[in-house]
Amino acid sequence: MTIRPNIVTVLATIAALPVPAVAQDWQSAYTDLDPNRCEIVERYDLAVDFACTGLAGFPVLLRHGEHRVFVSYGPDAANEIAWQQSLPSRNKTGETLEWIFSGPPEEASQPVATVLRYFIDRSEIRGPDEQVLVVTKLEPGNTCHVAYIDGRRNAQANEMARQAAQELVPDWDCAGMQAQPYGTMGVTGFSEAE
Repeated sequence: MTIRPNIVTVLATIAALPVPAVAQDWQSAYTDLDPNRCEIVERYDLAVDFACTGLAGFPVLLRHGEHRVFVSYGPDAANEIAWQQSLPSRNKTGETLEWIFSGPPEEASQPVATVLRYFIDRSEIRGPDEQVLVVTKLEPGNTCHVAYIDGRRNAQANEMARQAAQELVPDWDCAGMQAQPYGTMGVTGFSEAE
């Protein structure tokens, strides 16, 4: 005689098994990145460092130099890899900073990434100005550039930046990985994404 398990017992056993967490939708929020609204931390011959306040008070460190801009995040921003990263050639940033977080809006105080548009001046080579969106991972001790999206050659550059954040940020190791182009990249100084 074959013994068949009671269907109620089987269902109860299945219900008791651990269920993988359902991935939260990734959300965005925006803040201004205007040096005029930031506190000057230090002045140099050719640069000024600003302490700015981001989403829900998240610290942002901004350096405006003669030719390039550097941006880092978090309470120890000056010691993050992001503070050593900028883009090739003369550049400046846009004044809108996109913060990316997963989960409901009330958890926006814990962003996992930012997207910031850089404007690259190509006048020195008589080329057209370029735009690159930079995706930066936010994690104490592991904050750095993750992806670069060509803002002129990708029609959906903002959406691509969010997608890059979702795909790359969770497992990104700043110490062992280099930021990569994402999508079509025609800006000089970047390799084409594979």
